Amino acid sequence: MENTVEEIVALGRYLQSNFLSQAQLIEQANISETAFDKLLEQGAIPKPSYQLGFSLNCHSYFGEHTVPNTQCTYYAQGCVQWITDIRALSNEQTIYAHFKGCFLREYEALKIQGYVRNDAAKSMMLDSYINEQFHYFIAGTYGVCTRTGRVAEIVKKEVAIKTIQHLLGIDKLTEGEMITLQRAIDLLDEASAYFAPHEYAASSRAKYIDALRS
Repeated sequence: MENTVEEIVALGRYLQSNFLSQAQLIEQANISETAFDKLLEQGAIPKPSYQLGFSLNCHSYFGEHTVPNTQCTYYAQGCVQWITDIRALSNEQTIYAHFKGCFLREYEALKIQGYVRNDAAKSMMLDSYINEQFHYFIAGTYGVCTRTGRVAEIVKKEVAIKTIQHLLGIDKLTEGEMITLQRAIDLLDEASAYFAPHEYAASSRAKYIDALRS
């Protein structure tokens, strides 16, 4: 039972430190609850990355305190800027075009910096690939596995992992390839979430950052 309580407390601290409640997001994005709900219903903004449901019973000298069937949602911090950027856009096509533009700009920036070095990473420019990432983004998935859920972090994470996987498939790395591997690990560290305690063991951070640095 004690372990369960510690897990709940650790998860609560992680979410409060790295995510925004719906009320916090609405306030920081300076948007009405009605307008927010409309954007969410339209699929224009990412869904919550975490949804918690719980009830609480507390007994003490002062009596019993009950919190029944409480639901909490937590959003990636990057949703604030995303709402600011897209609130004036009219439909899914223009919103996707904005996402694609952000995606390709970050990709080209990383390419100039020398991160895009293999065919797997180069395939990220395909529209079908970008469209797939957009749907993951709107589903709230990238809010879980990137630091703040921003589009630039998605690109960094994808380029880094594809580069790491490519290099790990080579039996003996050259000195230059070792440097590229280290740069890719550092890039992933920059973009990757820390992950909730119960998720860390299965995460890309555990597999591609901490395990490779140890």
